[in-house]
Amino acid sequence: MHQAVHHLARTHLLLGAIALHTRRELSARHPLSALLSPHFEGNLFINWLAKRSLVAPGGSVAALLAPDLDSVLAVTVSALKDVDFGALALPAELAARGVDDPSALPHYPYRDSGMLIWTAISSFVDRILLHTYPSDGLLIEDTELQRWIRSLEDPAGGRLRGVSEQDGGVQTRAHLGGLLTHIIFRASAQHAALNFPQLGVMGNPEVFPLALYAEPTPQADPLDCLPDMNQAHAQINLGQILGGLCHTRLGTYPPGTFTSPPLKAALRAFRTDLRTVEATLRARYPTYPTLYPSKIPQSTNI
Repeated sequence: MHQAVHHLARTHLLLGAIALHTRRELSARHPLSALLSPHFEGNLFINWLAKRSLVAPGGSVAALLAPDLDSVLAVTVSALKDVDFGALALPAELAARGVDDPSALPHYPYRDSGMLIWTAISSFVDRILLHTYPSDGLLIEDTELQRWIRSLEDPAGGRLRGVSEQDGGVQTRAHLGGLLTHIIFRASAQHAALNFPQLGVMGNPEVFPLALYAEPTPQADPLDCLPDMNQAHAQINLGQILGGLCHTRLGTYPPGTFTSPPLKAALRAFRTDLRTVEATLRARYPTYPTLYPSKIPQSTNI
């Protein structure tokens, strides 16, 4: 579930489809290209590399995970088939699982950290959209934007549900803001939450073996259950590679990305918000550094 559904399918591959259609439908001069492009950096390449090595016959998935490769790929495909992108947004997903209420579940670092980051991204996106589209009517007139939305949902394109508004396309800044916030959050924080614990958790085969080789009964010898030494080393190495490399940082955009004073001010405010979130999380959750903004890359690039 972790690797095939939540990690591979619903971050890497889902974002790959969005990145591809964004580059096809939005010109480099479109204002949303400047906002989104850094969040797609490296995604298509790392997906291609995974296809050649991780999920290839004889690759790491086939060697380390308990199911065979065909079963893992079948689960991955099912996780993407007609996926409702809107239902995967952090607030909706938390509510659907019944874990959105802090009074009912007081200690949930992923929820609390994630929602602070979601709110910071949302505020940044709203500032960008307020400058780019002073009225909702300008959204409807933006043919590139409307074509992009349709391509994400097209059965012959992105095949995502829950992208457009009820009447099709996008008519309001509020809806577009939620969509952009979700894309940026999924490419950065959501992937970080899934990827980087692979070093600290899955990098320990004796604690988190990716496959067992005997029934783990009280009478069983633990060494009979665990992978052999070569396989354990391979798991540790994979955890180091996937969970030990953090390239780029949320809130860092190439020089010249935003040129007008209002957009520069929006970026400065975003960085200030992220610093505030960082200080809050370091004080509240010193043992859950995964979603400290300083440890979140801009994109799904590893």
